[in-house]
Amino acid sequence: MQALLDNGVTGIVYPDVNTAADAEQAVAAVRFAPLGRRSVTGGYPYFDFRAVPLAEAVPAVEAATLLVCMIETREGVANIEAIAATPGIDVIHIGMNDLLTDMGKPGRFDDPELSEALERVLAACRAHGRHLGCGGNRDPRRQAEIIRKGARFLTTQTDIGLLSAGAAAWTRDLREALG
Repeated sequence: MQALLDNGVTGIVYPDVNTAADAEQAVAAVRFAPLGRRSVTGGYPYFDFRAVPLAEAVPAVEAATLLVCMIETREGVANIEAIAATPGIDVIHIGMNDLLTDMGKPGRFDDPELSEALERVLAACRAHGRHLGCGGNRDPRRQAEIIRKGARFLTTQTDIGLLSAGAAAWTRDLREALG
């Protein structure tokens, strides 16, 4: 992760956060002291590699760096209050596909247990000043509902998913045009 951050990445999505200790590990990897243990270097791409005094560079890079912790298991939901209370996290992101699979309910986006988990994570985010994020749910109506509830960070589709959807629509339209 250090190499990614030192080479210009300004956000890390940290997977599989199940406990406050996992959240603290994510913060340690991404944040500068005193919150974390990220190493200080020089010549950040953020400044077009110009020499910037560290007293200016470190706070600016810190402020521009996003840390997203993913909740993907029942254990993560059970510990969400302690996870969300961890200083240095910007977004708590529910990985819905993984969470549903962990629940033994893959693909069941309307399951009440998922709705309860979403509400619990949202409450923890609000209580601790974190943004809610959601991913895995590709239905635009469900995405809009999650946004209305307060989500501000969505991972809704992969590049291959978007390309495949476009290719499928194109081939469907071509077959229809050919009759």
